[in-house]
Amino acid sequence: MKGSQRQYRVPAAESLLSILSVLAEDQAEQSLASLAKRLLISKNMAFRIVHLLQHRGFLEPGSQAGSYRAGPGLFRLAARLDGRLSLVERARPHLQWLSRETGDTASLQCPDGDRVMVKAVELPASAYAFHIALGARLLYGCNAMGKCILAHLDPARVRDLFPEGETVPLARGSRTRAELMAELELVRQTGLGHDREEYLTGVACIATPVWDACGQVIGGVGITFLCARPDALPEHEKERLVVETGRRISTALGFVSSTT
Repeated sequence: MKGSQRQYRVPAAESLLSILSVLAEDQAEQSLASLAKRLLISKNMAFRIVHLLQHRGFLEPGSQAGSYRAGPGLFRLAARLDGRLSLVERARPHLQWLSRETGDTASLQCPDGDRVMVKAVELPASAYAFHIALGARLLYGCNAMGKCILAHLDPARVRDLFPEGETVPLARGSRTRAELMAELELVRQTGLGHDREEYLTGVACIATPVWDACGQVIGGVGITFLCARPDALPEHEKERLVVETGRRISTALGFVSSTT
């Protein structure tokens, strides 16, 4: 047989890949005994492979004693390898849901040099809404989405963007760097960023971070709305919907929260 057609068998590797395939495709918990029987391998071989995969985070214990299921490492790996869908494509259905549920303009914004760029926008089906231009580059420090990104940037990068002694411009006046740093700490604690008429008078925003499969914040998602709307949802309900949207987009990107 020619070299290009020759097949080399590695039983242990084949068994490892088979176990991963079973747990990923079936999405059901499996015991060592069931894996060994299904794949026609010894229980000893199944134990050694499962132990290795669990150690590397590709498997985790199931809800029943002695059972196993796909772990966060497997989902992270799949998300890193899957380049077929862009961030915007993954986020769009969730942005549509957020805009529909809140009646407000939903957007996804990501870092772009010294500003953030609007990557996707969904307008609500209402008589009036605040318009955000796709591709617009917005300031970090007075923008809810920008704050969500800033809160998780490397401190050195934050110092580059906001040097000591400089003030942060607002629609009405300015705030000190120390005041911004205190607000970023609140964003880290609550998972929410706010723009309370800081960018434009009469316009507010609520946002939350978007996390990728590697546990890095790659953007902010949220809503922008007119403060004077008489039919607006309560703020706590808007916050809940925004956080849920961020969770859905992050999950679609392969992020697995350590708190779940």
